[in-house]
Amino acid sequence: MIDIVAAFSRYRLSGEPIPPDVEILLRQRDELLCWTGFELNWQADWAPWLATNYLTNEDQADPEIMAGVRAIAEVCDWIAFIAADDCDNYIGYWRGPEHQSIDIAPLVIFDNEGEFTLCPGKNFLEALLWRIAENSGEFCEELRDWLKSLSLELIVSHPDDFLPPQPVSIEPNEYVAQLSGACLRDVGVPLFGVLASGK
Repeated sequence: MIDIVAAFSRYRLSGEPIPPDVEILLRQRDELLCWTGFELNWQADWAPWLATNYLTNEDQADPEIMAGVRAIAEVCDWIAFIAADDCDNYIGYWRGPEHQSIDIAPLVIFDNEGEFTLCPGKNFLEALLWRIAENSGEFCEELRDWLKSLSLELIVSHPDDFLPPQPVSIEPNEYVAQLSGACLRDVGVPLFGVLASGK
């Protein structure tokens, strides 16, 4: 039988220790999925964010689109993704070009629109709950009770109480813009407003 904890550390975190909140939730992964819609993944070949089957022939012939696709793929290489929901939103640790260790790396969401968002909160649990509460503006009391039963009591009482995202040397979207511009320069395409707009 596969050792899920060992596999998760190896395949998701490059062998680094699993943060305490993640390890607890990994052992309760089925319940986590039911409560939050997000599933922790430990599979070696898990990388659906790299899929390009959505690209049309016209997309593939467009240098700006393909520069963006390549840039996003490279930025994703600097993220240790650990969980996803069924709407193709992914959450992981932004290691960045400095390859920060997991214990100090901020959490980041890569959404199904191709945008990156650094998450408030001090750990995966808080980042995940912030994401869930974005629309509702509050936490489900039953969810809070379940977390408490796991010794994961939530200190904050409202999403606005989370600490802001940790400062980073470069944000993922900014990095995408820089890499896209570099790709376009390599093929001799005028940049127009690509770098300025970050698109």
